[in-house]
Amino acid sequence: MTNKPTAFGLSMGMKETELDIEEVMEGGFCVLNSVPKPHSKFQNYYAIVSESYGLTKIIAANHEVITNVFGHEIQTEFESLRERLANKYGEGEVFDFLMEDSIWDEPKDWMSALEKKERILRNIWERNELYDIDSNLESVILSATASEEDPGVASLSLNYEFTTYSLHLEEQEALEDECL
Repeated sequence: MTNKPTAFGLSMGMKETELDIEEVMEGGFCVLNSVPKPHSKFQNYYAIVSESYGLTKIIAANHEVITNVFGHEIQTEFESLRERLANKYGEGEVFDFLMEDSIWDEPKDWMSALEKKERILRNIWERNELYDIDSNLESVILSATASEEDPGVASLSLNYEFTTYSLHLEEQEALEDECL
């Protein structure tokens, strides 16, 4: 039984044979050629597919944004997409902070801090906070990251984790533990 589509035309539990997969990697990580309903903000799509549970996670990524050292452009893109998601799922919880004792604490250091993973810009909608959500979703996570190769480039990613994702992780841990 296939569940109703949640994001990008994909549904929890879809099998590998139902997805347009370019490459299958370790742990059920799949690079997708395409999705049924692509979004203009994302060029690359990935999936975590379990033999036992089918599709457990969707990752839309690589929306690159050319930005200044203050991160104005990526913050604007993030906020625009966050607002659109909030219209569907409610406000969620915004995490926008600099790690304590970071040396990247000047406004001109915003992108450097993001690149060094000392700044977090993320919005999380968790199951107990989601509005009008498919009952199969556990969380939706919008994140901003900075390119390590190009200091003027940042990107957004959007993750949809289904209720079966934690079961997939447990299954993967058990497989790894068999090797001990």
